[in-house]
Amino acid sequence: MKKSKFDNVYVEYKRDPISKEEFLSAILVEKGDSTLYYSVPNYYLKLSSKQKLKFQDKLSEKLKELKTHVGKDKIVINTEDGLRKIEQFEQEQLRFTNTYDLVVFVQMALPFIYPPHAGVLSYLLSVNSLLQGATLIQRNRNLPKCKTFNRLKVALSAFLISLNVSFGIKNFSVNMDVALKQVHSLRRDLLLGRVENPFSDGNEMVTDKDAAVNLLMGAFELNPFIEEEDAKIATSLKQYFLDNPYLDYERIYDCYLSFDIIDSSRKDDESVMKRVARYDSFNNIIYQYNNDGKEKSFEDYRSDLGHELVHATGKLESTFLNEGMTTIISSEYIDDFSLDRSGYYDHVLITRCLCEIIGADKMLEAYSQDNTDIIRDELLKLNSDIRYYEQFIEVMDNYQQALTSEDFDYMFSSKPKFIQALAPYLENIPEENLARIGEYFQLLNTFDYDAVPKVAYYNHEALTKKESKTK
Repeated sequence: MKKSKFDNVYVEYKRDPISKEEFLSAILVEKGDSTLYYSVPNYYLKLSSKQKLKFQDKLSEKLKELKTHVGKDKIVINTEDGLRKIEQFEQEQLRFTNTYDLVVFVQMALPFIYPPHAGVLSYLLSVNSLLQGATLIQRNRNLPKCKTFNRLKVALSAFLISLNVSFGIKNFSVNMDVALKQVHSLRRDLLLGRVENPFSDGNEMVTDKDAAVNLLMGAFELNPFIEEEDAKIATSLKQYFLDNPYLDYERIYDCYLSFDIIDSSRKDDESVMKRVARYDSFNNIIYQYNNDGKEKSFEDYRSDLGHELVHATGKLESTFLNEGMTTIISSEYIDDFSLDRSGYYDHVLITRCLCEIIGADKMLEAYSQDNTDIIRDELLKLNSDIRYYEQFIEVMDNYQQALTSEDFDYMFSSKPKFIQALAPYLENIPEENLARIGEYFQLLNTFDYDAVPKVAYYNHEALTKKESKTK
């Protein structure tokens, strides 16, 4: 009699509903406290005859190998007890798989503690588990039969959990920003649903320009997210609203009624560029950055807030011209706005050149209506060759890209390109306009970046380090 290495071997045969032929479906091997399990995959019945034969050969070889180590009395085929054993094993594995899927679901449901790369894997694994589960339910089966794949899923799940533990604290502040945005978005939607916009279609509350501007300014007073001092700073914009006939009052009213201001500390010792404030138009939030953890002076805070509030009134597709127009408007209307500390010197000078070429009114219209085509059409009236316009846009885009990537060598060397790009439009410009353009070009070429205060857009300590490395 053979000396068995195993306690029992339970074998399950099933009948193919199409061919009516029996096929070897599963083998369950008991050995002490351990269990081995072999089976065809849950999608077996959908396979071609050749593929089915391949799986049958594998299982048959495994059963043949087991018979060399197990006595015939230990091999139980399609008995009630054997089928129950197989079913129990599958149910235990199902509970294990459900636990795994629960872990993945928790990772999905708590996006504030896992890093983005772990989240992507969690979603992929979760979708895979759900699809497998749906397939098994349809076939009245209780778990996937590929043990190796199950092990791979468990290993990946453990890897995801380790990522969450390792990077959770690191990503906490970033994800808290996400949470704050979501909370603000909900409160904003509730507020906009409760307060009637006086500029919406069919509303007769607006009778003249002064009344419209007063209603627009009233949005600051109704805004529950900002401080009283912020509302006072915003009153500097009243004259701008009175002077600008192109504003979309309905959109701006909703924006000013529900925007929020978030103070954020940002240490930026190594970066040459220092962002002092930012307007997030999608979430309607203004970020005030306190670089190096130092609190802003009231003058800086007011200047930065005013600049971002102007951003909310208009936009140009070209980032270069967008910052140029925003800074010009801010310098003209915001109390004590310092053009020297804005850092957008080149943007302002080139934008002023365009104001002289096509008219300040056209630039204001394009900015207020977010329509760069107005600028393009006016330039084409002066020179119909579209290539010159495309070259001008390219020069601005390249300059802005160099600023973003801190390629200051390119920035300093590219200034003559602005003059070359605008030259084709200067032929029929009035003498007094040409004289002012000449002054802007001269300032563009002679601007001394070292004279800009260190609190401005450029971090001069980092810039000095950068220059010293290139020498």
